[in-house]
Amino acid sequence: MAVIRPFRAIRPAENLASEIASLPYDVYSTEEARERTQGHPLSFLRIDKAEVNFPEGVDPYQADVYQKAHDLFWEEVHEGDYRQDKAPGFYIYELTMQGRTQTGLVALTSVDDYKNGVIKRHEDTLEAKENDRVRHVDIVNAQTGPVFLVNHKSQELKELLEGQKNKNQLLFDFTTDQGVRQRGFAIEDPSVIEKLKSIYADLGPLYICDGHHRAAAAVKVCEKRRKYNPNYTGDEEFNYFLSVIFSEDEVKSLDYNRVFRSLNDLEPDEFLASLLFHCDFQPVLELGGKKQMEAEDPKDAMDKKHHEFLETTVRPNEKGEFSVYIGGRWYLCKFHDDLRSDDPVEGLDVALLQKYVCREILDIENPRTDPRIDYVGGIHGLEELENRCEKDCVCAIAMYPTSLSELMQVADLGRRMPPKSTWFEPKLLSGLFIHSLED
Repeated sequence: MAVIRPFRAIRPAENLASEIASLPYDVYSTEEARERTQGHPLSFLRIDKAEVNFPEGVDPYQADVYQKAHDLFWEEVHEGDYRQDKAPGFYIYELTMQGRTQTGLVALTSVDDYKNGVIKRHEDTLEAKENDRVRHVDIVNAQTGPVFLVNHKSQELKELLEGQKNKNQLLFDFTTDQGVRQRGFAIEDPSVIEKLKSIYADLGPLYICDGHHRAAAAVKVCEKRRKYNPNYTGDEEFNYFLSVIFSEDEVKSLDYNRVFRSLNDLEPDEFLASLLFHCDFQPVLELGGKKQMEAEDPKDAMDKKHHEFLETTVRPNEKGEFSVYIGGRWYLCKFHDDLRSDDPVEGLDVALLQKYVCREILDIENPRTDPRIDYVGGIHGLEELENRCEKDCVCAIAMYPTSLSELMQVADLGRRMPPKSTWFEPKLLSGLFIHSLED
């Protein structure tokens, strides 16, 4: 059902992958990107967030910022920091984090499959973020960051990809500062390429896990170029977008947590009392909050003990549970059974939280834009929620992760999840595989 296509990837030159590769552009603020690129002249962030090449205060959406991204990238290609493969092929992108490995196929996927629902999405995009990537892709004339897709598991596909790791050229092998090992391989054998195309044609739909804005931007760039090329054949590079496709059984969804800068003029005890209308909760008393522990334990022992305490005692361990940190103490909460729903969207924990806590108690109608709410990916741990409450927030809520099966069910129905429902790790790096729109 899904169309995949080999391509001539533009890749870092030998031994430069670790210097070039970076986390996706939307992981960093402009200030963080400036800091990350200091002393790293080849960092792909200089292309993905090209405003870092300008003085502070520059509008990141002005035309010369996108032009700078174009000029930097193609200059570095010309200077030999990147190379483009001579023949189209597929690639393997393997990531290993905390002992868990996921193996993805790097390929082009079809804009028409996205438009026709063969490639399924689970969330809406923001126009401003989408337009930013449209301009970046269109002006740079390349797709620089992959869309993260999953397929239904296939033992045949798994065995084929594993076998190819032993038969094909190792393109890169390095470990990031985050402790994620990155390996890449090229697949050039025409018979294997045809076999992979055949498997995906029979495998069913693909699902977007991460990269909704990159996918939507690819569609808009394609539509623009089709308009100016009315005799297009459908074979042009702009009809496809850069993707990495993983098996559903290798991908891990983490919690996506909430922090609040204010409580709608409620005192902490008033907020907790309001929660009782929607959930049962009990304070977690064993070790109290972080401040209490710091007073009782030596620093080194405290850090380890506190982490273990959060993971075993505080972290929600089943659907319907969430944990609240307020006033220096954790509370383990569970939504009342009569609030639960069998509806695939309304029954999501993030939907229940939005309806009964964010909207009814805190008067947060639009969680995308309300400045009183912020989001913390599960990779940062529950300690980061405590840190935010000491820094700039008054309350944090730790969620139970939305599952991949829940995501796929919602996408199959053509529906959308609430914002910030899923967080996937490890993140796919940008700069390792680049798709030129004019091959």
